[in-house]
Amino acid sequence: MKFKKFIKISLIFGLTILILLLSIVLIVFTKSIQSVKNIDINLDNTTTKVCKILDSNNELISEISAESNSNTELSDISPYVIKAFISIEDKKFYKHNGLNYLRIGKAILNNITSGKIKEGASTISQQLVKNKYLSNEKTLNRKIKEMYLTIKLEANEDKDKILESYLNTIYYGNGAYGIEEASNRFFSKKPSELTLSESAVLAGLVKSPATYSPINNIDNCIKRRNLVLSEMLRDNVITNEEYNMTINEKIELNISPIKKYENLDLYSKKAIEETSKILNLSKYEIINNGYTIKTYQNKDTQKLLDKIINEDKFYSKNKYGNIADSLSIIIDNDINGIIAVSGRSKYDLTNFNRQPGSLIKPVLVYAPAYEEKLIYPCSQILDEKITIDNYTPSNVSNIYYGNISVRDSVAKSLNIPAVKLCNEIGIEKCKSYAKKAGLNFSENDIGLSVSLGGLHKGVTLEEITNSYSPFLNGGIYKNSSYVSKIISPYNTTIYTNLPSQTTYCSQDTAYLMTENLVYASKNGTSKLLKNIDYSVASKTGTVNVKNSNLNTDSYSLAYTTKHIISTWLGNYSMEEKYHLNGDNNGGTFATKIVKEILDNLYLKTAPKNFEIPDTIITLPIDTVSKEINGEIVLGYNIPERYIEYEIFSTTNLPNTTATKVSNLPKVTLTNLSTDNNITLQFNTEEYYEYNIYKNNKLIKTINNNNGLYTYEDNNFEYNKEYKYYIEVFSPYNNMTTKSNEISIILSKNYNKYLNNNIDNFSWIFS
Repeated sequence: MKFKKFIKISLIFGLTILILLLSIVLIVFTKSIQSVKNIDINLDNTTTKVCKILDSNNELISEISAESNSNTELSDISPYVIKAFISIEDKKFYKHNGLNYLRIGKAILNNITSGKIKEGASTISQQLVKNKYLSNEKTLNRKIKEMYLTIKLEANEDKDKILESYLNTIYYGNGAYGIEEASNRFFSKKPSELTLSESAVLAGLVKSPATYSPINNIDNCIKRRNLVLSEMLRDNVITNEEYNMTINEKIELNISPIKKYENLDLYSKKAIEETSKILNLSKYEIINNGYTIKTYQNKDTQKLLDKIINEDKFYSKNKYGNIADSLSIIIDNDINGIIAVSGRSKYDLTNFNRQPGSLIKPVLVYAPAYEEKLIYPCSQILDEKITIDNYTPSNVSNIYYGNISVRDSVAKSLNIPAVKLCNEIGIEKCKSYAKKAGLNFSENDIGLSVSLGGLHKGVTLEEITNSYSPFLNGGIYKNSSYVSKIISPYNTTIYTNLPSQTTYCSQDTAYLMTENLVYASKNGTSKLLKNIDYSVASKTGTVNVKNSNLNTDSYSLAYTTKHIISTWLGNYSMEEKYHLNGDNNGGTFATKIVKEILDNLYLKTAPKNFEIPDTIITLPIDTVSKEINGEIVLGYNIPERYIEYEIFSTTNLPNTTATKVSNLPKVTLTNLSTDNNITLQFNTEEYYEYNIYKNNKLIKTINNNNGLYTYEDNNFEYNKEYKYYIEVFSPYNNMTTKSNEISIILSKNYNKYLNNNIDNFSWIFS
């Protein structure tokens, strides 16, 4: 009885769960179908999807339609195309009602077996529905909508019309939509002129246009074409003779350009490029699906930047009469968005990598050195010719400064201090810091030249600009964006930008680095910014053509509490005739552009100054120890003239204090007198006052002298004894000490003088 009761309860429970699950499925199906129930399935409706790009105020920047405007009738398409698509995409196309249930069941089984979604089992009709009426999201909701609309499509349209619309709608890659655009794009032909091989290429593309592109991946393309041919042979739609003639045929491309994307403004291109990464779709698919992209663009700032970047006064012609390519970016730090981008070049500047030169030093070397507590702003580094592990870096113009502060090393953009610090920290640790600021490295970036921006792959201007964001965000890295929202063709928000944040360094390190870069604006390579009356931090970078006075790249980057601004001038093509003159470096024309932007950006309201953390304090240091020994020691109880005040983080303070005046030096007085003069000699240090006493009477006081001191006393009488000593006095603690005492008598020999006279008058006695 108990067993029967258990069975009964189990059945009731199981049935309840089943009903509940079926109810949930029914609700999901009903809700999904309800949202698309009123969509008009009409293939004669040629309404074109339009991709819109909006600025931060929802005003239109640009709009573009990517679907092919022409509709090629099935009778004007090569029969090979039709056969190839049916063989590789949907063998049962003319037999099913839009859904291939056997194929769906097989796909489900394979997906369950593999543990992930590997097969979609979409028929040509389903693909058409997805392309024309739905998004590319891989969700159950979208699949339900797709299946419902496919059945509706098949009920309203005949098969030939569906196939014709499909061939005119799908994306073939490399910017080509529809069969006419694709045949022209890859082969410069009409669809009716396509050969068997060309038809198989196009049919093979649609599974993954990027993977099987004949332009970008010809080997993959050939393998995929041959698979299509083998399926056509299996389906008996081509003969053995046709297959054998085509299988080894070379793919002859005759490429025609697609102008739709290329004609967009630079900001729109960048927005579409970013959207394609977010949605994992090609930029052409983004356009074709009719998304609305809301951006961070500030239209007034964009107009300002466009105007500045195109002014001839900011460009210098080289000996060939050519000017630099240029690119400039403005980031609003409050919204973490790129509000303007502009460039002047005949090349596509949307995405390219370059060596960043010295622009990388603060991110890769100096900030990590602060974070590792290896340096203070006033720390002294010996700037000298060096060789480390067979690497011999040099400063610009081979000028070396000896002991120089970190602050001045940054301002002057010296190479040797950066290389030394990188070597002390370790290249891998330096790179680990830079990676936290969004920079990437290739496996070949292993030498110390990395510290000077010598990267194999390089970085984009956006990446190096974003890498400075921790310095004005308290050590937090923020990656800026062009795109704030993405809206589907059905007016639903499918993406909202939520910037990720990464801790790069401490707040103190961020401030100390900023303080160095503010100093650089006044006293360093960015000194064109020195007369700006608000706080601006800046850094320049220049990439030189080896063994010449020419450059390939010049950078200027500046930031305030409100914005980060960067400008690149360079030789995009790397052809010799486009190299920059030596005077076209980071500190000249690139910085002039940045200054013009700053001057116009803050015409009405100046940005706030950088906030000093409570943990940054000012302390006195001993200048003599710094200048003589390169040591940073605290300067308490020493003369004011030997004190400088420097900033430090409370987490990294000097651990020694100057002892010069608390322990008075021992002075030894030496007698260097001759028969005709009294000469004294002793060593001095400039901290102290030295008083010379003669017979207990002060005759001379020496201040501000460092090193050996010689005193000659001309006020004496012969054959008289004089006693000398030195009293050392510290005016800051009133301590005194005495040297040894020496006694001096200069004798005059009259006998010699008398003997000489007797000889002269000897005739008197002769």
